[in-house]
Amino acid sequence: MLTIDKAILDAIVAHVLADLPRAACGVVAGRFGSDKPERHIPMINSVDSPDFWQFDPQQQLQVYREMDYQGEEPVVVYCSYPASEAYPGEVHIRFADPEVHHLIISTRDPGNVEIRSFRIEDGKVAEEVIKIVSAPLVEPGEQTGWADWPRTVAVAAHEIAVQVGKGQPLVALDLFDRMLAELDRRRRALADLANTGD
Repeated sequence: MLTIDKAILDAIVAHVLADLPRAACGVVAGRFGSDKPERHIPMINSVDSPDFWQFDPQQQLQVYREMDYQGEEPVVVYCSYPASEAYPGEVHIRFADPEVHHLIISTRDPGNVEIRSFRIEDGKVAEEVIKIVSAPLVEPGEQTGWADWPRTVAVAAHEIAVQVGKGQPLVALDLFDRMLAELDRRRRALADLANTGD
């Protein structure tokens, strides 16, 4: 099963629609070993085609180095098919990474996109359930996340800036509101700690 935040999925859909009529592609990174997609990274389709996609090699090298430096790994690889159903093609299956979720979005009807996720290993394709959640930036009640807090805020701020730059103010606003809610939760947690200290 792929569990993915609604704001990230909305950002992915916005990306693939913006790239029509070309196929779009990208990655969602997460902390190593977590299987939790947290950071949306739109990629350049170097073949500039409506039928095929391939990560731009230079960008891929840069992004994967950045993920490695930050203790992240690709959790989701996504692509769009502008003229066909949301199912991996022969080339996709042949070169699929078995360690990631393969999210495919059909945009043949832009007003009603089809979104499916698959695991692909040794040429075998298995569809999986997609669970869409609207989770806080940090799990409720988490008391050990303060060390990760600067990174959490930085990732959220980066994603907001990306969405503004892509002309997606509603997605950016949703992320901003979630970040403010998390800041408020953290403030109340600190206030509780201060009162306990008294």
